[in-house]
Amino acid sequence: MENLKRIKDYSAFPMILQSITLMLLITNISYNKYSAKIITFIGPLTFGIYLIHDNLVIKKKIMKNLLNNYSSDLPFHKVIEIILITSLKIFAKCAIIDYLRNIIFRIFQIRRICIIIEKLMF
Repeated sequence: MENLKRIKDYSAFPMILQSITLMLLITNISYNKYSAKIITFIGPLTFGIYLIHDNLVIKKKIMKNLLNNYSSDLPFHKVIEIILITSLKIFAKCAIIDYLRNIIFRIFQIRRICIIIEKLMF
């Protein structure tokens, strides 16, 4: 049981090995202009997506009910399809929320306000 808990830990050896392997694979990929634009647009949103869907309120109220509406006797390929589509929906909705947050922060110049507050404090 202790080994199962350790595998889920981000500092476990398999997780570190996966991270290094994934990084090495990604750094060797060459991108065209179109895919580079998509990556540079979506890349900064991913941290916001993580923060949104990892929020306890979101987990308790929304995430736990997402897959409850489906029958357990579905074929395996249908289950995989449902999981992928649901994941893409979550990703898209969280990306839209974070994109709108970025726009609101730019409109109200939150970064500049934070810098002013920081200078006043220190």
